[in-house]
Amino acid sequence: CSDRLKLIKRFIPTSVGICLAGALDANAVAYPEEMRRVSVIFLSIAGLDPFDAASAGDPTAMSGGRMSQLLMRLFQRSVYALEGSVNKFLVDDKGVLLLIVFGLPPLIHLADDPIRAVLCAMRLCDTLADEGLEGHVGVATGHCWCGVVGGNTRREYTVLGDVVNLSARLMGKAAVNGVLVDSTTQEMASQVLQFEDGGELTLKGKAKPVQAFRFVGLRRGLSPHSLEVKNSPLLSWHGWPAHPGLRHALDGLRHRSGVLFITGPGGAGKTELAETTEAWARANGWKLLNGQNMDPTGIFSVPRLPLQEAFHELMRCASRDPFWRSYAQDLIRESLGRVPKKDEQQGEDGSCGPCPQSRRRCEKARRATQEAPRHAELYWMLIAMMRSGQLGQNSISKLQAWAPLLSMVVTDLAFGPGMVAAMAERDEQHAKHNRFAEVCAAVLDGYTNRLEPGVGCMILLHIRRSSAFYQSRDEKESAAIRSLAELCMQRRSNAVDGHESNPVVLCIVSRESVLKDGAVMQYAQQCKGMVPAEDLSEEQTEAFLEHLVRLARDGDTRNREVLARYAFDVAGGNPRGVMTVVRELEERGLLHRTTSGAYTLEDGCGDSQGLRQSIPLPQSLVGMAFSTFETLSPQEQMVLKVASTSNVEFGLRELHSGLQQIEFAALRAVCERLADPKARTLRRVPPRNGSQASPDDQKYRFYSLVLRHVTSTLVLETQRTELRRLTSMGVKLNSAEMEKLQKIGRNQMSVLSEIESSDEEEDGE
Repeated sequence: CSDRLKLIKRFIPTSVGICLAGALDANAVAYPEEMRRVSVIFLSIAGLDPFDAASAGDPTAMSGGRMSQLLMRLFQRSVYALEGSVNKFLVDDKGVLLLIVFGLPPLIHLADDPIRAVLCAMRLCDTLADEGLEGHVGVATGHCWCGVVGGNTRREYTVLGDVVNLSARLMGKAAVNGVLVDSTTQEMASQVLQFEDGGELTLKGKAKPVQAFRFVGLRRGLSPHSLEVKNSPLLSWHGWPAHPGLRHALDGLRHRSGVLFITGPGGAGKTELAETTEAWARANGWKLLNGQNMDPTGIFSVPRLPLQEAFHELMRCASRDPFWRSYAQDLIRESLGRVPKKDEQQGEDGSCGPCPQSRRRCEKARRATQEAPRHAELYWMLIAMMRSGQLGQNSISKLQAWAPLLSMVVTDLAFGPGMVAAMAERDEQHAKHNRFAEVCAAVLDGYTNRLEPGVGCMILLHIRRSSAFYQSRDEKESAAIRSLAELCMQRRSNAVDGHESNPVVLCIVSRESVLKDGAVMQYAQQCKGMVPAEDLSEEQTEAFLEHLVRLARDGDTRNREVLARYAFDVAGGNPRGVMTVVRELEERGLLHRTTSGAYTLEDGCGDSQGLRQSIPLPQSLVGMAFSTFETLSPQEQMVLKVASTSNVEFGLRELHSGLQQIEFAALRAVCERLADPKARTLRRVPPRNGSQASPDDQKYRFYSLVLRHVTSTLVLETQRTELRRLTSMGVKLNSAEMEKLQKIGRNQMSVLSEIESSDEEEDGE
């Protein structure tokens, strides 16, 4: 089955492959039919005829067929690298046409799909220019029908809708090797990408002119730090439940090494807690080594980037220290056979390194700190740090041979990539030792040993989850982080009377599902350094809103309750979601600020229902909800789809009427998994009047209105009508049919992991 899957998936979309691979009968396959918001690329290539033969007089010329095949391979690389789908490759009277779609299941990145589509379009244009060809690209974003068309003889997965036609019309108006986008794409991608006005265009099939924009390039000055939350209201809210836990953890690490782990779901305030940790380290005069894993667009995670940024800061600090510059110069002379004098080899305390009493040499080292060290000096500075650590001389001499591996985190080192790759391959063959991780820990150990008394070091690594569907942790990065954590715990255990002169604290900011390292989390628990950032309860949401907006006295209580209920229903208690809701209300003029600084709600918004009808749901929250939905299994997704057609509160018996293929006990287990607070999908509704309800009578509701809205949009109107009919009639299938459908569902749930693993094998090839 696995071999057949690898063969089939080369010819069909992933979503169809999941259905086929899990099917017991080819005629009984249930293909997905949904309304999804996607970003569509239409590309036309001028001057390329696949039927042209190569010129006999030019041996370097390629036939039209070979050029088409080359372009298709290059286009596929660009599309699949950004996790899009090539839907069609056509040749007609308009030339060669390519239809690419971003947002088809399971490759959903709702908030990022427009950015990925435009970046992909740019790559396609660059490829055409390199091959001396001309192309025109149109990009449009919107809702369309996604599903399978055809009968039993032949079927095809396709997309249909106005957004597809719009992208084709924009393609016809685009400049040579230029990208023309619609206003929706421009609006959603403008934070990262730069556009210029393309004017209002009269397009075929459009009654009114369409505003278009020309893609220019990436915005200048983008950096990962510009995406951080600065001056967040959470930082100044004294009632934030996460604050006391962080303060307690930091107080326990003030004079002792250890591991701090700040975790929680997206938007719960991990970044704000990280900023608080940074401020604490600076206030105490500690060295702060920061690192994070996102590229400047904030879309893609980069392997080992957190370590590279942290070690870049370490080397920047070390380069300004005359001690390390002078020590490196001594080691350079020693490597050349020029042994320093005895009084220059040891200081007054007997430690290795330059004598601080040598004024002439120290003055020379101070002048050198004004210039950045070159490769040789940089390398020997790292060796000096390794020698200044707590490892013995025998261990250092063995580990020193592996120092070139440090070029994977200290990018200014100029070792050849072939040499480093060979050493990394040799390192992977060692089952008991990870030399890369050991040299990273040895450098940090030596550097922190030479800090001034009372000065600690905080290594703060923010490891985010990107929106990519196919992503995995870098093994070398994970091993190095684990080794740094072991170093902190070793120094903690060696502390005399629980007090250290130079404590070292490793602070990891990440979701548990992203870090996936039980050892690091266990170290944090031993240090009492687990700091969770969680969504707010309804009461906490109301208190946070009081901190965010001070409502005017007239109708203060009523407005506060309405606003709190609306914010909690929409955002599900997510702190960043609550801030987004308030910002949306202000931008749309429904929340006014008076001259006294207080806020009032617009007339007509007397209840949360009125607010929901007044404004659309925030797109950033819609993207988060889509991400949550796509991480669920096919069975869990179907449960939510049926629930979205029910009342606000729904019970197991009501769901079971529309989910005839799932046994009642299995359905109850699925709902209980979804009702786990970490899942952020469903909430249990407490029984009325405090009565005790049986498990079979348990009521549920969606975690947030945004998630309910997202799930509902994926259900076609015909499907919604049928589900409501089944729910009202209570139709049931016989046991044989139920068992057959259950088996299909179980098979489907295992297919996605097989496709992912086979994709990784192909990438390796």
